[in-house]
Amino acid sequence: MLNSIFLQEILRAENLKKYFRTSKGLVSAMRTGSVSLVKAVDGISLRLDEGQVYVIAGESGSGKSTLARLLLRAIEPDEGRIIFKGIDITKKKDADLKEFRRNVQMVHQDAYTSLDPRMKILDIIMEPISIHEKRSSRGERQEKVYKALEDVKLEPAVELSSNYPYSLSGGQRQRVALARALVLRPAVIIADEPVSMLDVSVRAGILELMKDLKNRFRISYVYITHDLSTSRYIGDKIAIMYAGKVVEMGAVDTVLLDPLHPYTQALIDAVSEPNPTNLLKTRSIRIREGEKIFSGGCNFYFRCLYSMDKCKKEPCLRNRRKADQFESSRDHFVSCFLYD
Repeated sequence: MLNSIFLQEILRAENLKKYFRTSKGLVSAMRTGSVSLVKAVDGISLRLDEGQVYVIAGESGSGKSTLARLLLRAIEPDEGRIIFKGIDITKKKDADLKEFRRNVQMVHQDAYTSLDPRMKILDIIMEPISIHEKRSSRGERQEKVYKALEDVKLEPAVELSSNYPYSLSGGQRQRVALARALVLRPAVIIADEPVSMLDVSVRAGILELMKDLKNRFRISYVYITHDLSTSRYIGDKIAIMYAGKVVEMGAVDTVLLDPLHPYTQALIDAVSEPNPTNLLKTRSIRIREGEKIFSGGCNFYFRCLYSMDKCKKEPCLRNRRKADQFESSRDHFVSCFLYD
């Protein structure tokens, strides 16, 4: 794996924050102090390089999808910056974002709901070309659609393009979603749980296709998932999120084979192994039950087996590099007082 200093930076997030206001109802919202904040994304920074897969992993509600929407500029951050190819696009609007919109595409979790059932496959994949290449002829657009279908291994492309989404299998629909994202030859594809809705037998094929597209077209991915097994298969770097914060990050093998944060360890404990004898065993997961978030300190305080008084202060994400570690282990960051 190449050191990131030799790779060209494509996308960078700096201290991104997104808070949402919540209340128990209209009456309580009118009362002083009844409105609370949900810190969906709370000070996250990351760097995505050319041809790299950056995995964002964590349980449901950790803020992964909100981070994806921020990186897409689908929602506005409360604080922080988004840098695309060296240009700050955080405050840019409409026409100034055209190049960014063309180069950063999205693949959603459920291909069935993200594809318009009233449109043919040809028109679904052609839609982004019609938006960004208005001067091209319909014949030119059709040829690009057929090429995109062939790139995602959907053939015969001409015949399949005349079908509607309902006539395709789940795996084929997800390939159509990939083709729609790929047709403009973007620099970045943000994939939000792209295989979680698919049968296990189909997932490997989609992941292998994504790796092939990355190598052929030098596409970078932000890969959102809760599945650590697929993370290691496809990822180069990984950030583990909990309650809006990154608690551990680094090279994917380093983090998953040598997890430091108690939450990362608990996630790995929960990964099932293909061993029939496990049906008779009680799994031991290093975590306390409960969903309460500690305000003002470590978010994981109430669920951590090792929490102590100093954890009532908020820990910082720090590099755990040691002098005798290999180069691949030197960019391993963790937010935990256990390693002070």
